[in-house]
Formats: sequence, structure tokens, C-alpha cells
Amino acid sequence: ASLADAGVAVVVVSSDLKELLALSHRVLVVRAARIVAELPATAQEHDIVEAAMPGGRGEDRELRRGAP
Repeated sequence: ASLADAGVAVVVVSSDLKELLALSHRVLVVRAARIVAELPATAQEHDIVEAAMPGGRGEDRELRRGAP
């Protein structure tokens, strides 16, 4: 059984997007101590970069728990 199957969360902090996408089920973008975007690990690298940029699509988005 995997850690995810056991309900364990693992936080990985990295600027290497390929590494994050390979290790993750989802990617949370954090800016100024706030989660500004949540993307599936199937997201493209440019989607993550766009969400991370100030004024990016995550800027004004309210994050709902469990949202895809």
C-alpha cells in the first residue's frame, strides 16, 4: 500500500516542476502564505507557472476543499 492509500500527506517543496509532477497527485501553488491554486498532477508545466505568477489565474480564485 502507498502512503496516499494510507491517508498520509507528504509535502514536497521544489522549484523543479518535472520532479513535482512525477511525485505528486496534485500541486498546490502557495504565494504570500496562501494557497492560490490547486492543480492535478496531470497539469502542464505552463499551467503551474501561470498559476504561480502574480496576477495569474490563481490570484483571485477561492480554493474549495476537494475541488478538482
